[in-house]
Amino acid sequence: MMRDVPNAHKGALPIVISGCIGPRNDKYVASEEMAPTDAHAYQKSQIGAFAEAVADMVTALTMTNTN
Repeated sequence: MMRDVPNAHKGALPIVISGCIGPRNDKYVASEEMAPTDAHAYQKSQIGAFAEAVADMVTALTMTNTN
């Protein structure tokens, strides 16, 4: 659906398609922090779906730890 937006404007506007990922559960609860390997596996499938959909970029929001 998002790929139709730039096509409708026929290149008149620079439109970037961004997939947005976020944390699992409530990332303001420290006891729910994932191990780095778990975080990688969790986000990998989401990012893979955006890659298949040919998103231009991925944005990560509300990431409260480095895992």
